[in-house]
Amino acid sequence: MDNESSLNNWLAKPKGKNQEMARPTPPINLSPEQDEMLHKIARSREVAYSLLQRVKIVLSAAEGNDNKTIAEEIGFM
Repeated sequence: MDNESSLNNWLAKPKGKNQEMARPTPPINLSPEQDEMLHKIARSREVAYSLLQRVKIVLSAAEGNDNKTIAEEIGFM
């Protein structure tokens, strides 16, 4: 069984009472300058895809989204 299949099987398992709860997403507070800079990077067509993903993660977290929502938005789930 490859790693992706193993991960998909684990994610598909029902989570019981003994399953460790996920930690809450810590709040991210961006200054107006940071927010503006990150949005500018997010709109740019000349940045590496990996940087664009990280910027989207930070912006989504700053909007108050939890890790699961962020992962779904970015396409990690």
